[in-house]
Amino acid sequence: SMSDLKLLISGWFKYPHSFSYVNLEQLLPLSDKSIDLYVDHRAPLFTNWLSCQSSESPLRDPRYKKLVSKLKPAIGGKFYDASFDIAVPPILSPFNSSRKSCFMVSEYGMLSKEYIKLCGGNDSFRSLADSIDVIFTPSEWSKQAILKQDIDPNKIKVLPHGVDRKSFLTNSEVGESS
Repeated sequence: SMSDLKLLISGWFKYPHSFSYVNLEQLLPLSDKSIDLYVDHRAPLFTNWLSCQSSESPLRDPRYKKLVSKLKPAIGGKFYDASFDIAVPPILSPFNSSRKSCFMVSEYGMLSKEYIKLCGGNDSFRSLADSIDVIFTPSEWSKQAILKQDIDPNKIKVLPHGVDRKSFLTNSEVGESS
């Protein structure tokens, strides 16, 4: 049943980076489901992120209060039904799960040499791509870029970034819609 599902999410949550917000927005709809959400906080891409104040953390945003209260720390040795990694470079989570997925994005119409290098080079990138069940990317543009790396098109799913619809409404419209 749904109540037995254990989802592991590895990635950035506490740094004021767009990926942290994407993570939280994608998890938000799951917070009212009967899914156990486990989090593995990935190390930052750059050490200067460590100087961010805790007050800047997206985890402090009131929008995510209900979600944050449901997030449990990832536990080594536990079995997860699915894992989702969203950070750079994408990794194959060290946690045990029956379905492994990651997030990849291209900003240049191709995965750049720098991106492949961050993934550990061509062999490591290929190994990751072969081991992952699903690669999520936010747009058809990005999907086409990933396909240039000779990845099975059936593995790539477009999952647009989440958005708070109320952000685009005026105060009077928000009042009318609530």
